[in-house]
Amino acid sequence: MGGATEIVLGIDSGGSKTIGCAVTRDGTVIGTGFGGGTNLYFVPEDEAIFAIQQASRQALAEVDGEVAAVYLSAPGLTFDVAELALEGTFRYRNLVVEGDAPAAFRGALPQGDGVVVLTGTGSFAYGEWRGRTATVGGWGSLLGDEGSGYWIAVEGLKAVVRASDGLGPPTALTRLFRKTLLYGMERELVGLVYRKGLSRERIASLATVVSDAADEGDAVAREIFRNAAGELVKQAAAVISRLGVGRDDEVSVAVTGGVSAAGSPLLDPFVDALNLAAPNVVLVPARFPPFVGAVLRACEVAALPVDESFIERVAGQIDAAQTVPSSPQLKRRSAL
Repeated sequence: MGGATEIVLGIDSGGSKTIGCAVTRDGTVIGTGFGGGTNLYFVPEDEAIFAIQQASRQALAEVDGEVAAVYLSAPGLTFDVAELALEGTFRYRNLVVEGDAPAAFRGALPQGDGVVVLTGTGSFAYGEWRGRTATVGGWGSLLGDEGSGYWIAVEGLKAVVRASDGLGPPTALTRLFRKTLLYGMERELVGLVYRKGLSRERIASLATVVSDAADEGDAVAREIFRNAAGELVKQAAAVISRLGVGRDDEVSVAVTGGVSAAGSPLLDPFVDALNLAAPNVVLVPARFPPFVGAVLRACEVAALPVDESFIERVAGQIDAAQTVPSSPQLKRRSAL
């Protein structure tokens, strides 16, 4: 495809994966691409550069002209590194690099104000309200990320250790973690976690084990999800307060990210706690994943018109991209 048709590229990236999506001005998806993580706090610079190049080249495989705008949603990535990654890969007119919150928001709530709560490898809440923005969370696994996949997995491992020491109740997590991590005695966890150095993404992926235990009805796992929901509600409520939303204003809240697929073990207590913390909210399904939000942000950068028909046209073409595994990516269960 030549340069006569205006094209934008949205790239959504994080600690574990990158998704690129190229779209024409009429909403035709002409390519998607995938790569590894780009968060420079957790991956080397050369790996981040390769991931961006890989996703971009795949998404633009049918393009030989100039790209009107590139929007790169990537926490922990600097503008200089983004430029270095794109240098010589393809021609473009405009480049915007931001953290992951704005794209997650635009994907979840593409045409309105509100708050998005993301729980994946990490966690944060971000909102836009009448021209104001606010962010809470996103501090990383050592300083925060409460309610995230990493946090849930660590709480699950702690529960196994406490049960082993007789300091906590028996739990199905003991059996399920043994099966997943292939160890015999709980003391072997020390070597697995510290000596072998499980990566942040690998630990976060173990949230699926806690989710499986919750599905079995395990009380300990369900309590972990209740606590995770409570932490995420605290973030959402703090964003609503910072935005200055009035008591009589109805505000939409959407939950997105791989952990949200846990369904009722997370979402049921989330709804209950949110209604108590902020009675004026309406919980709505996240409409699209963050990479679609990156595409919509790229359209804004290129000053392309984005209306409901454009959004629907893009949405009808993204099923294949949504199936790309992420870390953690829980099995989709009962939705909102």
